[in-house]
Amino acid sequence: MELFKVEKMKIKKITDTTTKREEKEEAQRRTISFESEDVSVTLKGKPWVLTDFSVGDIVDVHISKSKE
Repeated sequence: MELFKVEKMKIKKITDTTTKREEKEEAQRRTISFESEDVSVTLKGKPWVLTDFSVGDIVDVHISKSKE
């Protein structure tokens, strides 16, 4: 991957959702929305992986391009 830029972004919103599926365990997702003047990004992952984030935190977002 080629790194294009690193942006400092403030977390604007965190949303947790749980989807019930028949005959399977529940699917959980945490959506973390960032907002800056130039970029808005939404990440999706399992809530227990993304637990250390809070609204108002400033984080580094690495923007890169994959060759896949």
